[in-house]
Amino acid sequence: MLRLFRWLGWDDPRMTYGGLAKLAAGVFLVFAAAAYAWTRARPPGDVRARVTVLAATDGFADAERWLAEYLEENPGDGEGWRFLVEMRGLARLLVKVVGEDEDFAGDFEGHFTEEEFLAFLDRSTAVRPAVLRAWYVCHQDGLEAGLAMLASVEAAPLIEEARMRREGGDVRGALDAYERVLAADPGSDEARLAILELLVEEGNFVEARRRLDDPRYLGAASDAVLVDVYVARGKYLAMIPPLVREDLAGMRPLTLVAALVAGAAWFLLALHLGWSWKWPVRARVLAPAALVLGFVSATACLPVVVIQDDLMGDIGPHTSIAFNLLYCLAGIGLREELVKLLFVLPLAPFLVRMKDDLAVLSIASLVGLGFAINENAGYYAASLGDAVFGRFLTASFAHMALTGYAGYWLVRALKKGGAEWAAFGSEAAKMVTLHGVYDFLLIEPRLDDVSFLAMAVFIWLSQAYLRLAASRSPRTRRPVPLTRLFVASLAVAAGAGYVLAADVLGMWQGLRAIAYGVVGEAVIAIMFFREFGETVGSGR
Repeated sequence: MLRLFRWLGWDDPRMTYGGLAKLAAGVFLVFAAAAYAWTRARPPGDVRARVTVLAATDGFADAERWLAEYLEENPGDGEGWRFLVEMRGLARLLVKVVGEDEDFAGDFEGHFTEEEFLAFLDRSTAVRPAVLRAWYVCHQDGLEAGLAMLASVEAAPLIEEARMRREGGDVRGALDAYERVLAADPGSDEARLAILELLVEEGNFVEARRRLDDPRYLGAASDAVLVDVYVARGKYLAMIPPLVREDLAGMRPLTLVAALVAGAAWFLLALHLGWSWKWPVRARVLAPAALVLGFVSATACLPVVVIQDDLMGDIGPHTSIAFNLLYCLAGIGLREELVKLLFVLPLAPFLVRMKDDLAVLSIASLVGLGFAINENAGYYAASLGDAVFGRFLTASFAHMALTGYAGYWLVRALKKGGAEWAAFGSEAAKMVTLHGVYDFLLIEPRLDDVSFLAMAVFIWLSQAYLRLAASRSPRTRRPVPLTRLFVASLAVAAGAGYVLAADVLGMWQGLRAIAYGVVGEAVIAIMFFREFGETVGSGR
């Protein structure tokens, strides 16, 4: 182990770009080994997500081949079989709609011929092959054709008709079909949940609420349905428990572990930035407490999000650019920064008695880091690869900087009063504005061409935060260079993101998925090197 640390250059007082690259590679290889062991020890995590990405990167035929091989080994995976016929059926439909252009049709040429595909369905042990063929017809020829073929299947399960009508957009027909399922099988929780979801989709919240008075429907209801019904009726307090349960249930264990590991790297960096080895014991105890408070603050922010969206409306391509900017400023930026500052307040009685301004800044930053860890843990599937890695870097450090900066000025105002409150108001408003503009540039669909400006905002924020920290730091050299620890933290974030990507996509595809993000964040890292002010040589 000592030799490994020496090879990585951890004990070398001199820093070179080659040495830092070796350090990053060494740390990343540890995560690559963990990803390899993980992917070999268990079956693919999210089959649908992996196949979807394979279709986008390697083509439809390779995606279909991979899914077929998976189903040969797992013939009892009913959802996998249903996705296979859905994917191929929609591909055939797309070719029909667009036309028989050779190049276009070739893009959707499957691994099987049509005859081979229909024969392959006979291997399903989870869903009857005849039912799968009816679904295949439904996906490519429409609902009526699928229902007609399903009707020809001997003793076809009634619930398949209900599912097919729902998939085909026939809400009323699906409701009637699920009612018939319940009449035949009064214990079907699937039917009760589907009825509630369809009523919510239809906007019939009165009927949905009436049915929830029945304990059987209440027991079958998902937390998402309960949230929608309570919000529609303005029952915001009743909405909070199912909303929190839904959020916590959405955190996959692997994603939570990856977010915690990446967060631990930033936690150590924040402590090192704050010269924590010089803190008194009381201040050191506050550090993990701040992290926990930050984690809880993200969950506490959820009801604010739902209530605000219910009152203001959500954003999207259908709303104006001006409204979307207002939403990002008065919505996302304001609510998140205010909630995080509220969770800095329990620490305030201790922070105002501390003489070390840098310790105050660092501890307040950890509230923001805890918030980011919670957010990252719930961030999965829809944004793999470079997006996951990007969040582990930009979201983690941005929340640290935003909350640390505003929290520092809040503690100054609480400690000194007077004009410091005006300074706090000004600096907090600056953080809210930066947060809102950053998110606006990233999520506004009509500004895709200038979304790179969000990175300029991130760089400006990071510089302001690091310069504030530098102005409160001792004028002596740290025992371990901040640059070296920062590079190790980047490698940990990249490694954690890679484990998540490899879990869904496999080793090679996972590496390809994060490659773009690694290059982009490496460019941003140059700014951090300059702000740290530590000498990095060429090694010559």
